[in-house]
Amino acid sequence: MTTSTLPNRLLRPGALTLALLLLSSCASSLVYSPALELAPSPLKQNNGQVMAGGELLAETRPNYAGLYAPGYGGSVSYGFSNVVSLQVKVWQALYRFDGETRGGGSGSAIVMLNDSTASTRLAVIPTFAMLFSGGSDDGHGASLLIAAWLPSWGVLHPYVALGPAAGWVNLSHLDGYGLIGNIGAAFTITHSFTLTFELAGVLGFDVTDDLTSVAATPKVSLGWLF
Repeated sequence: MTTSTLPNRLLRPGALTLALLLLSSCASSLVYSPALELAPSPLKQNNGQVMAGGELLAETRPNYAGLYAPGYGGSVSYGFSNVVSLQVKVWQALYRFDGETRGGGSGSAIVMLNDSTASTRLAVIPTFAMLFSGGSDDGHGASLLIAAWLPSWGVLHPYVALGPAAGWVNLSHLDGYGLIGNIGAAFTITHSFTLTFELAGVLGFDVTDDLTSVAATPKVSLGWLF
């Protein structure tokens, strides 16, 4: 596929919609957010984080609705042990499209793979997500990412992640699959407050129409650690 042909393929109704999810459906266009919103370091037992911010949500039909929709969202993460924490995340487009409110939500488990005191800390993050349009559940997806908190530089705490994802409208049929990558950095403003910048990218493949889609979504969030 050449670069010039990519936009036309991205807009077609069967094109992949990924984010830890994906999928186009009967809706005119759905929006998704693959941001991870990780804490500056792995959460310990009974510690948590609340995050809220703005982002450019990716559209499932770019030539129909535009490449991106400005949006907002947030997440709540909580450490149930020093090894396992859970996260619930939601997002929504700032403006209605075709008279419909569009957004989504996801649930993730963050499972540590090595000692949280190591210089580079590794985790596996399974995620299940749903996309909504006009109050109806229009798309589903799942991903399995390997994430790494890299060594901190003073108040800067970088992280990266990479892993596969799949999406469907009906459980009986796989509509698409792909690869999600994340790179982010959390800045500790104070002991309890953070400012996080993240860029997430998705490379997706539509099974039905044999099409390829590419999306990159930046996000800026304020966080509160408790």
